[in-house]
Amino acid sequence: MTDNQENINEIQSTFALDNLKSDRIMLYLIALHWFISSAVTSIQYGTFLFGFLSGGIIFLLTLLAYRRYRGQKEFDIIIGIALMLFSTVFIQQHLGRIEMHFHIFVAIAFLTIYKTHHGLVAAVVTTTLHHFLFNYLQMHEITLFGNPIYIFNYGCGYDIVLLHTVFVLFEASVIFYFINNANKHYIKLILAEQKYKDITENLEHTVEKRTAELKQLNSVFNEAQQITHLGNWEWNIEDNSLNWSDEIYRIFGLEPRSTLPTYDKFISFVHPDDRETINTNIDKALKEHTPYSVIHRIITHDNVLKYVQERGHAKYDQNHTPIQMIGTVQDITSEVKAQEELKRSEDKFKVLTENSYTGIFVHKNKILYTNPQFEKMTGYSSQELKRMDLLDIFMLEENKEELASILKRRRKGEAFTTEYENIQMRCKDGSIKFVNAYSMTIEYEGEFVALSNIFDVTDTKKTSEQLQALSQIAEQTDDIIKMTDPEGILTYVNDAFVAHSGYMRHEIIGKRSNFMKSGKHDKKFYENLWSTITQGHPFKDLFINRKKDGSLYYEQETITPIVNEMNQITAYVSTGKDISERIEMEKRLALLASTDTLTGIYNRRKFEEIFATELARTKRHSNPLALIMLDIDHFKAINDTYGHDIGDHVIKSVVDVIQFNLRSTDVFARWGGEEFIILAPETTEEQVKVLGEKLRHAIEEYDFGDAGKVTASFGLSVNTKDASSAQMIKQADDAMYKAKQNGRNMVVFNA
Repeated sequence: MTDNQENINEIQSTFALDNLKSDRIMLYLIALHWFISSAVTSIQYGTFLFGFLSGGIIFLLTLLAYRRYRGQKEFDIIIGIALMLFSTVFIQQHLGRIEMHFHIFVAIAFLTIYKTHHGLVAAVVTTTLHHFLFNYLQMHEITLFGNPIYIFNYGCGYDIVLLHTVFVLFEASVIFYFINNANKHYIKLILAEQKYKDITENLEHTVEKRTAELKQLNSVFNEAQQITHLGNWEWNIEDNSLNWSDEIYRIFGLEPRSTLPTYDKFISFVHPDDRETINTNIDKALKEHTPYSVIHRIITHDNVLKYVQERGHAKYDQNHTPIQMIGTVQDITSEVKAQEELKRSEDKFKVLTENSYTGIFVHKNKILYTNPQFEKMTGYSSQELKRMDLLDIFMLEENKEELASILKRRRKGEAFTTEYENIQMRCKDGSIKFVNAYSMTIEYEGEFVALSNIFDVTDTKKTSEQLQALSQIAEQTDDIIKMTDPEGILTYVNDAFVAHSGYMRHEIIGKRSNFMKSGKHDKKFYENLWSTITQGHPFKDLFINRKKDGSLYYEQETITPIVNEMNQITAYVSTGKDISERIEMEKRLALLASTDTLTGIYNRRKFEEIFATELARTKRHSNPLALIMLDIDHFKAINDTYGHDIGDHVIKSVVDVIQFNLRSTDVFARWGGEEFIILAPETTEEQVKVLGEKLRHAIEEYDFGDAGKVTASFGLSVNTKDASSAQMIKQADDAMYKAKQNGRNMVVFNA
């Protein structure tokens, strides 16, 4: 507490004490007035009851006025004084006297109005004058126009007047002392309170400023929690109350302060499989006086699965009883998912590398990772390789500065690829192998490193040397030549392969030969291929391969195993011809042989093949089969009138109309001239009648341009148990001609 505040408290205490003394003295004085007034009135009127009542009225009204004055309520005080004056006037009018205590009313009135000792002085002067006149007029008689006038209807002895005057002076002195002393303290209090007010205003300004700063700090704190997804909580163990920060509400999928947090509500958000873990960790922390940290799952209010990390520690009283626990909850869902994704990527990387047919290693200055194939190629174990430098394995001393520069660029994250061919590699057994290396920049365990693929080309190099003499011939031929090792890894392709496939050599050397698979061959095809060549026999067949641009090409290919002196297969040589043009020609010829040149639909020959197959299937499964034959009405007249171009247009238009109205399972063909035939599988008699009428109506309604309206006649038939294709066609043909005889543009069914 400040000195000013202590001074103010001291002044207020003193002022309160003086007020208490003043109240007590005034109470005594008022009671004494009541007694004297009652006694004097009783003596004058000879009855104690009247004196008691009149004095009591004066006492009560005086006490009321004084208490109102002490409460500083001017309006009530004025009302009180008015009531007292009214009572004295009432007494005078009915009893013929004025009570002698008018001085008390005057003093209180002046003090109420002015609140200064000047009012008290005026009251004392007025009171003294009042009593002087009272005493004088009591003892002397005044005449007016010769008649005596009595100001008062009664008289008192000088002893009573003297006693009353002394008492009034004593009373005024006491009142003056206490009121004046109170005024001094009151002035000090006013000054002190003004100073206290200034201090309070400064303090309020400081508090307001500090509050604003605290509010800003709290806002920043809440924003920081929201950014980091980290909320804090407090658990009062004694009353089991819980307090969450706004971020914890958001983590649980709730609006901040939308519900009263409890431990049970918190547990309700925890994944059912993790609740026991949470309770166990908290119980252990409380029991062992240790902090806890646990990662668990929650299911939010909107049914979203999240991962959170919860930390907490307890506070204890002097008896080591836990009274409070505080902690944090952080949403680490994104981190957990990122770790899971990283693990999946690492697992995928591991599967790919450890099952690769090429040697793979990751390195900076030292080797960080090797796959089994690279270990097999070098003869070193993984641990041995990780202790070695690149130059300990690869004979690249003349490229040392270049390698250092490349590594520096990779460590900065620069993405590029480097290739090294026919590098000499030292193996553990002292042998030298020739390898090709392809390196690229990757991120591995949080830093940029180099990933290198190593291809052992030692045997390939030897084979290549042996074939060097034949390379001139191979490069001059248009035949496609490929060579692979026993595992099917491409080791050589000629220029014809590059020209026909679109791949450059460096793009496919070292890859398996099946990377050009088109998907047109089934598994059995390749099983037969490998079974043949691994037994040392050549394999000949037509391969459908895929070029670099995605298109297909046909290669008549022969794969021949190459064996050494020990009859071991050391390579496979494939020679082939690109016969795509021939295949396409054959397809075109086949198409021409099976389709109508004018309309593009099946011709009569192809239809008969399909009809025979479909009829056999229908009889085998006892399914219905229908046949429709139609002929364009008056087609000769159309040709003669408009010419063959319009006639051809009519034929193609009829084909378009029919195709638009057929099902995908129906077979449509041109039977000859202006006649057409339709095979409708799975179609009953009623269904084929509906279909025939639909087609007839469609042709009738179609606008054929210059040819005007065109119609067609339809004949229908369905298969019977022993009917042949020829019989069904004849039945439909007979029905069609019957339609023509009956007026054309109609559908007739041959029962």
